[in-house]
Amino acid sequence: MNTKNKVKKSLPYSIAISLLNLVISLFGMVYLVRYLDEVDFGMMGLFLGLPFLLNIGVAMGFDMYITRFLPSVKDDQEVARKFWRIFFVRMALISVISVGLIFVFPWFGPLFKMENHQVHFNFYQISLLATFGEIYTRVLMNARFMQKQLLIMRVVYQTIRLAIIFWGVSHQSDFLFFIIGFAGMDVLNLVIGVIIISAKIGVPKFSYIFQSYTETKDEKEYRQISYINQIGTSFLGTDIDRYIIGYFSTPTQVAIYVLATQILGKLGNFFPEKMLKPLSTPAFFAEYDNSKESAAKLNRMFQFIFNTNNIIGFMFLACFIPVGKDLIMYVFHKPYTEEAFWPLIIFMIFMVLYSIPIGMVTQAIKKPQILLISKVSIIFNMGLGIPLAKFYGAAGMASATAASFLIKNLIIYVLVRKHVDVQIPWNSVIRSLINSGLTIGLITVALPYIHTHILVDAGLTVILYFTIMKFNPILTEEQKNTFFSLMPKKIAPVAHFIF
Repeated sequence: MNTKNKVKKSLPYSIAISLLNLVISLFGMVYLVRYLDEVDFGMMGLFLGLPFLLNIGVAMGFDMYITRFLPSVKDDQEVARKFWRIFFVRMALISVISVGLIFVFPWFGPLFKMENHQVHFNFYQISLLATFGEIYTRVLMNARFMQKQLLIMRVVYQTIRLAIIFWGVSHQSDFLFFIIGFAGMDVLNLVIGVIIISAKIGVPKFSYIFQSYTETKDEKEYRQISYINQIGTSFLGTDIDRYIIGYFSTPTQVAIYVLATQILGKLGNFFPEKMLKPLSTPAFFAEYDNSKESAAKLNRMFQFIFNTNNIIGFMFLACFIPVGKDLIMYVFHKPYTEEAFWPLIIFMIFMVLYSIPIGMVTQAIKKPQILLISKVSIIFNMGLGIPLAKFYGAAGMASATAASFLIKNLIIYVLVRKHVDVQIPWNSVIRSLINSGLTIGLITVALPYIHTHILVDAGLTVILYFTIMKFNPILTEEQKNTFFSLMPKKIAPVAHFIF
């Protein structure tokens, strides 16, 4: 089966995963925000960032190695040997770190105003270990086009998580109940992932851990540079931002920032780059490696993802600027949640600029050193983020982080163009700006005269945006044909009508 057929076969599952994450997890997040006070919600945000921060420290680039090199390995036994060795060695390392965190908590906990949550933190270590392991099972399943199995996992995971939240809220449980309940759910999720992978590529063998690990020179260089790049990326991510805000500001500001970034994450599931990343990343690599016109095809794929990203990004911006604040208050109720509007808008403004799929291009041409060079933007993020977080809390940190991501992507884009001719379709960017601007202007003028429900206002905004786009299209004819060719037959008529 060629790459395009693999993508087309897996596309419905990838879309379903994104929609499932948005709908079910959004319900769960809404109930949690409404039920927990801002301090507990902020603490949960700090806890949830730990597995991904610690993975940066102990991954040694092996998660990137799985994504880049295991998709092309034909022998399942070889995949099993490499994956299980990576998995168990990483799990052993994180287990030692987890125990160490419990012992040093009395020292670092007060730095982030967590001193009253040591019991919660101790129980969270179960989730830490399970979530860490799930990172690797998910990466492997995506790399091997196992989206159907991943969908099953997400259905089970999100359903149980939502049930725990409903039970806890209805029985007025304390914060510790949710920590323990989520820990059990995370363990189950990891176990399901291990079982599915074992059935697909083979069960793990104890001998794998002690077998010598062989890498080609290119693989080792790619992994090591990717690892250094990941360390830099962690200083540009929102997980470490939470700890910066926690140290220099208040738990309430942490809660505001966590809420804004979680809303952004839910909306981000609709971005084609995010929705299709499990498919587009290995497809990107496979098509580039196997194509005789690799540079031209790379540019076409880059522009296709860039334009489809902009359609969604500008749509969210057009919707949230006029009605976003009222929409947030309607959904979450609590007064402090309204303050998440400005960090969210700041991220959205920069999102349409920095959501360039340039990272995949860099990985495809096997130039991870470019990603490493781009991390000079860390200086900007930390140098500006600390004072802004101290004086302006969540909104200040959002400004620094969003701007730093933009600088990082611009650096990558300039350096990538020295190796391959990828071009930003500026004509489509201008069209997107016009469509979004017209929508914002018309809705802002009309709102005082239309007295409808806030959800109706949001729906009308989206309809207006796509109506304007019909007359001022973003996608080229070639890109439309590519988009339609990937759509399942049942969805294709709707896609033709919209675009």
